[in-house]
Amino acid sequence: MSFWTLIRAELWRRPERTIFTMVSLAVGFLLFGLLQSVNNAFGAAEARSHGDRLIVSERFGHGMPLAYLSQIEAVTGVTQVALSSILPTFYRDPKQSVLILPTSPRRFFSVFDEYKISATALERLIHTQSGLVVFDRVAKRFGWRVGDRVNLIASVPARDGSNNWTFDIVGTMTNSSNSAQVAFAVMNDSYMEANKANTADPNKYVYFFVKIADPRRAVSIARSIDRLFVNSAAPTQTQPESAWAASAVALIGDVKWLTDSIMIAVFVAMLFLTANVMMESVRERTSELAVLKTFGYSDFAVLVLIELEALAVCLSGAIVGLALAEVAFHFVGRAMARINDWLTTTNTLSVGIILAGVGFAVALTLIAAAIPAWRAKQLDIVDALRVRA
Repeated sequence: MSFWTLIRAELWRRPERTIFTMVSLAVGFLLFGLLQSVNNAFGAAEARSHGDRLIVSERFGHGMPLAYLSQIEAVTGVTQVALSSILPTFYRDPKQSVLILPTSPRRFFSVFDEYKISATALERLIHTQSGLVVFDRVAKRFGWRVGDRVNLIASVPARDGSNNWTFDIVGTMTNSSNSAQVAFAVMNDSYMEANKANTADPNKYVYFFVKIADPRRAVSIARSIDRLFVNSAAPTQTQPESAWAASAVALIGDVKWLTDSIMIAVFVAMLFLTANVMMESVRERTSELAVLKTFGYSDFAVLVLIELEALAVCLSGAIVGLALAEVAFHFVGRAMARINDWLTTTNTLSVGIILAGVGFAVALTLIAAAIPAWRAKQLDIVDALRVRA
């Protein structure tokens, strides 16, 4: 008889026990896939940041005047500065949100060079006051094309008193280095100032994005910028982009510690479950294993048989669990993006997590089946035949 025939016969000797074990392991691997994906999302938030970029915000959230721009540019080590406000909008339905950044287009795309835009689209945006450049994924989702005129509902009233803002789509942009980038659009800041209802309110900017020559001097340059405005009406808080990302996700809590703790507990539970099932399985068929040895199966062959039985159970649970995690993380990933923009993911399990799950199943097999497999290997034929199955 082949190993596969023996393994199949043993697994379905007690189908209820095998099914229960596989279901339990599938739940464990479902948790593993989800928690590891959440961990990756939190880790990627900081990894995606750029070391040569600083983010300047007003310490108390009231906005900063345009006059800060020239002063920040004069700081030693600063190479480029972009500025931006925020205009939250939605298209037809509040669930179809589009975050718009009113900015100086040439400055923005110089500092954020990972966003690719054609020279033609950039020139159109600069010279079209109502122009809008959107992510290609956003344009595809809403069916927008270059040349279209679209109405978006904004939180800031327009000059006519309504919340309807009209934009002309002048181009699209991409970011191949981060396919999970949160969807946003770039508009000309002059349109924001010209079209908003409260023209008496001076144009204040929420962020200044600063590109520096030497990432190693990020902290010292940040302190130099903050010292310029320490006694002003709008003191600043400058952080490296990595620190900004880390602080943004840290507001949620120490998720990594929580997920790691849960994964350890899950591994221990699955280890005890699998080990107990394999111990019971070997104990039930002590005499049968002795018969196999009598028919010529070596001690090592019996050991491998027990390990392969455990591997079949663990891999089946892993495949089912990871497949369920792939489906579930599609919804979990979208929920994370709503909680924090830095946690935007591709909503799919990475290849690394799938491979780690398979490795996890193999490790679980080797550890859980080690003792019962060794006992089966050491089984004495004469003594074992005296034991009733």
